[in-house]
Amino acid sequence: MTSIDRRRALWAVLSRRASSDPASYLSLIQRLGPDQAATAILNNLIDELYEGQWAGAFECAIHDLERIERLGGRFVIPGDPEWPANPLANMSDFDAAPEWMVPAGLWVRGRPLNEVLRPALAVVGARASSTYGEHVTGEIVTAATSHGWTILSGGAYGVDAAAHRAALASGGVTVAVIGGGLDRAYPLEHQALFEQIADTGALISEYPPGVRPQKTTLLARHRLIAALSRAVVVVEAGLRASSRATTERAARIGRPVFAVPGPITSATSRGCHELIAARQAQCVTSTEQLITALSALLAETP
Repeated sequence: MTSIDRRRALWAVLSRRASSDPASYLSLIQRLGPDQAATAILNNLIDELYEGQWAGAFECAIHDLERIERLGGRFVIPGDPEWPANPLANMSDFDAAPEWMVPAGLWVRGRPLNEVLRPALAVVGARASSTYGEHVTGEIVTAATSHGWTILSGGAYGVDAAAHRAALASGGVTVAVIGGGLDRAYPLEHQALFEQIADTGALISEYPPGVRPQKTTLLARHRLIAALSRAVVVVEAGLRASSRATTERAARIGRPVFAVPGPITSATSRGCHELIAARQAQCVTSTEQLITALSALLAETP
């Protein structure tokens, strides 16, 4: 391996540890910092600190890198030209709780991230979306892509899938943040959709190949959706919808949040209504209103 490949493998070690044992990973980063941690791995000092917990980690990392390469993907690390340093800088430092930690790297399939994420609009909502929600999603996405916005979502059922499909249908760019390894589609029914997304946009995961999606990883991806976007639109959301996690994280790191109202009798719109009533989201009643707000956002920020 070349020196740069070896450094990438060291970061892949950190990525797998972060996915399997976030508390141990954060402890290491707090103690040494990411670059020093990579050096410690290289010099076989990790086992002295963690009593053998990292044995074989480097070999596993090489295997991870080989698997992502076979998938036609790559492992993006800090310092790479496409590493989204500015968006991720808004996340908490490494001494935060695991659900807020900056990823050790991003496993990617598709176009360079510095191309597809400028600018990105997160469109999220209920998995059990209504016909109304999917229709509104299509209108919002079509309008946004026509103004040069990339559509960012989580690849789930419902509004997520509707957003990705509408972006593809309109000839726009869409990016999916996945809550597991890129070697397995979740949900499985979205395998073909993910292939289409990778062809023209990108699939992103903080988890190495082989990591199975679970509740913790699916929730954790919401912080990346929030961080990588310039703004978030919630089309439909129940009171306990997982998409609310995206809005909470977006608000915490200063991303504008918009919400679409629905019928007062609709359970899938109650979360949106609550966000609007609490002034945690701006009410969106037309695509023209949203595009005007997004244009103003781009004019205000670099």
